[in-house]
Amino acid sequence: MTLVDAIPESQESLSTVAVMTLVDAIPESQESLSTIAVFELREDGTPKMTVLGPDLEAGQHLQYTVPPNVWFGSFPTKDVLDYAPDGSSVDIGPSRDPDLHFSLVGCTCAPAFQFEDFELPKFSQLLAVAPNVEPFLRYLALPD
Repeated sequence: MTLVDAIPESQESLSTVAVMTLVDAIPESQESLSTIAVFELREDGTPKMTVLGPDLEAGQHLQYTVPPNVWFGSFPTKDVLDYAPDGSSVDIGPSRDPDLHFSLVGCTCAPAFQFEDFELPKFSQLLAVAPNVEPFLRYLALPD
């Protein structure tokens, strides 16, 4: 089974996002082509947003390392019109053609990625940890 196999075909809104995942390795993402936001969810339910992109003066990062055992997902920044930094609201923009609007992102894990250590949670599992970020979970988590 691959990550793509795990995502139901009926979940069209997830076609441009990297759904929430958890690995015990240290994933490091490198941005390319378009800006993306990495949404992290700490064990205590605290969210963190990091934008990968070329505009360092605006606080973007060329690469970013997510700590091990932290839930995270990502999305193209142009797909979201606005959001609250505490994760309590997100305003998703109109659908864009994924064949024309995409981000190319590399992710390197250390130690090496092991599929058996990979978790792909459902919405309700994450909502139990962080009800305060429900709008982002509806956007980035797999449905129940």
